[in-house]
Amino acid sequence: MLYTIEQSLDELLKDAANYEKRTESEHRELLSQCEKALKLATDNNYLEGKAKALRYKGYHHIGLHEYKEALDVFLQEEKIRRQIGDELEIANALHNIANAYYYLNNLQKAMMVYFEAMQKFETLSDEGLYRSYSNIGLIYIKIGNYAESLNYGLKALKIAEKIGDRDKIAHSYNAVGSVYRKAGDFERALEFHSKSLKLAQEVGSQESIGIAFGSIGIDYHEMKRYEEALEAAYQSKRIFEEIDHTYNLSMAQLMMAVNYEALKMENEALFFYEESLKNAKKSGNLSVESSVLTNRANLLFQRGEKEEALHLLRNALRIAQKAQLKDHSLKIYRLMVDVYRAFGDSESALSAFESFYELEKEIFNEESSRKIRNLQLAFELEQGRREMELEKQKNAELMRLNKELSEANRLKTELLGIAAHDLKNPLQTVLGYAELIMEKVNDLTVQDYAKRIRTSSERMLEMITLLLQDAAITQGKITLNLDKVNLSELCEIVVEFYRSRAEAKLQRIETHIQPNCIIQADRQYVFQILENLISNAIKYSPKEKKISVYLEQFDKVLQFAVKDEGQGLTDEDKAKLFGKFQRLSARPTGNESSTGLGLAIVKELVELHHGKIWAESEGKDKGATFFVQFPSVQHAY
Repeated sequence: MLYTIEQSLDELLKDAANYEKRTESEHRELLSQCEKALKLATDNNYLEGKAKALRYKGYHHIGLHEYKEALDVFLQEEKIRRQIGDELEIANALHNIANAYYYLNNLQKAMMVYFEAMQKFETLSDEGLYRSYSNIGLIYIKIGNYAESLNYGLKALKIAEKIGDRDKIAHSYNAVGSVYRKAGDFERALEFHSKSLKLAQEVGSQESIGIAFGSIGIDYHEMKRYEEALEAAYQSKRIFEEIDHTYNLSMAQLMMAVNYEALKMENEALFFYEESLKNAKKSGNLSVESSVLTNRANLLFQRGEKEEALHLLRNALRIAQKAQLKDHSLKIYRLMVDVYRAFGDSESALSAFESFYELEKEIFNEESSRKIRNLQLAFELEQGRREMELEKQKNAELMRLNKELSEANRLKTELLGIAAHDLKNPLQTVLGYAELIMEKVNDLTVQDYAKRIRTSSERMLEMITLLLQDAAITQGKITLNLDKVNLSELCEIVVEFYRSRAEAKLQRIETHIQPNCIIQADRQYVFQILENLISNAIKYSPKEKKISVYLEQFDKVLQFAVKDEGQGLTDEDKAKLFGKFQRLSARPTGNESSTGLGLAIVKELVELHHGKIWAESEGKDKGATFFVQFPSVQHAY
């Protein structure tokens, strides 16, 4: 009876096993076959058959981009595999679950399950281990951790070489090359992509050859070696024409057009833009279709063909919005501004600019959130991975693991600095356009909007500056320019600088500054310490309150203090006072902004000067006093 069921299941699933390069209708038909097989296996309590049918069903859901359904099915398969007790198939089921999480962009879950599968594959299957290493490398490159991505890419390459699978070796070379390109090392990227090409040619895998040529073309383009980039793109195009792979063909033709345009060969560029557009439409490659229309429009606009350029941009915008390609839409709106200006249509130009600004703000916020999520994810992944490793390690290895965790913290700080640095670019655009509108547009309402844009941008720029400074301090990249500093004079300067702000809130500042207090310090950073504490007292004090500033010389230290009559500090506030991104109970009293980083950076700067900082308060609404002590010049470090 069991043999008959096996035969029947094999018959039902024989076509379902081939799930790659299927059309939507074929996927649907094969899903139906999988359902029949699943019912047959369930009716006869044939666990192996149920697991097999579920696996193939999941594959076809992936082919249809139905990732939640695929995850559901793979989780069912894993449960059955555990009932059967086959460790290798459990590992394969886990790997499929991780793939589904990856497609759903749940990178943390994907990484954890890949690690679990990887641990099983280590003693069961080199082929499975190769897949785990490759996909873990993909996650690391997606979150911008190129070092770990390269690490796992090279591990995958080593396994591919061990099992002698030349096609996998070629794939690994290509993946490693892509990591180097993402990291900006184009020479190394080219080296590995060339190795991938050579091996793919030896194996005779036409698709791998076409992909390798495409990768080499991108490398050359990034290196501004446009003629060589063009030749590689042409070879990629030729291969994909031969194997009738229209999706990849459209990308190869787009790269040819882009390189022709870089070489100032406009007619050739326009021809290949047109060819790329045909194949993009045929294969449903909306990203290429939008890019082609935008690039053609820009080229025609440069040639003075404004009407056709505008027509193409409208079509490109429609496609980009349909495919939710926000970065494409942003580029299109920006080009539309210039085209409408060339027509003398200032109203449409302003409308396009407003769309550009709103979308850039949306992308900026999404990008900020994404980078922060990725930074947090990178840290959590490192923590999670180390927790899994700790379970397998003996006490003798704990020191090594702690060192690795410190490295993960360093990486998190470095990535945070990179993220903050990258966020400056859109701000410069926003500030520039705000200034331009304020200069060129006479409409008072528009000018008011422009002022608000400028104010918001300046606040964000302050946050980014503090993020970059915090990252630099944490990484030990700040060098103090030490000199003798008259702290008394510096206090007077800072107080006078902020006196007008205090008066605007009807506050008064009293000073009790001992003259000629000299310290050995970096004047710039001491100025930042003083102004942060004084500005905070103004910011968090109600109107008509007094702020007192003290500077006194003691035996071995100089003590600076700022006392206010503001909202005070609770016990909870005191516990997290100098932490990063901490929100205390007090709120600004005049609608001022707060980054949550100021006091943390002040503490770091004070400690760089071998000083000490603390705060005292009797409680909520009873004011607070912040103290800073610096070594006197005789006792300076």
